[in-house]
Amino acid sequence: MTMSADQAVEAAAQAAIAAATFQARNAAWMAAAFRDDPSDLPERVARFGEEALELQQALGQSREDAHALVDYVFDRPAGEPAQEMGGTMTTLALLAVFAGLKMIGCGDVELARCSTPAVLAKIKGKRANRAGRGPLPGPSAPRPEPRTGDTTDMVERTIMHCQV
Repeated sequence: MTMSADQAVEAAAQAAIAAATFQARNAAWMAAAFRDDPSDLPERVARFGEEALELQQALGQSREDAHALVDYVFDRPAGEPAQEMGGTMTTLALLAVFAGLKMIGCGDVELARCSTPAVLAKIKGKRANRAGRGPLPGPSAPRPEPRTGDTTDMVERTIMHCQV
């Protein structure tokens, strides 16, 4: 069976998307999701810090230990961005190993989740209601308590794609 020109173009586009780096796929998502409200470096720094702290919390680190680390880091001179980025990536990769997670698989699952209409609407709503571009995100409802025995397709996909 032969492909039409449109099918060939679509297949080539899908292959390019599949081959794109995780970083490039995230950049493309952001360009589409934030088209009317672009982000900037200070906002991305703040969001990274928020996500890093949420991961630390999810893996059991205490608030006190997190505060102690903030003091430890900020009591020293600032590092060089490229070296610190590399250190962050190698540390995250090893954290994933020790936590029994597949780093890129978890990232792929999260990017897919953030691409759903419901999550995009929530993100855009938070951005629309934020007070300026400070370090804290826009207002959001408190997180519900985790439910035991709650198995959804998303949880199953997360387990399948993230765990080693």
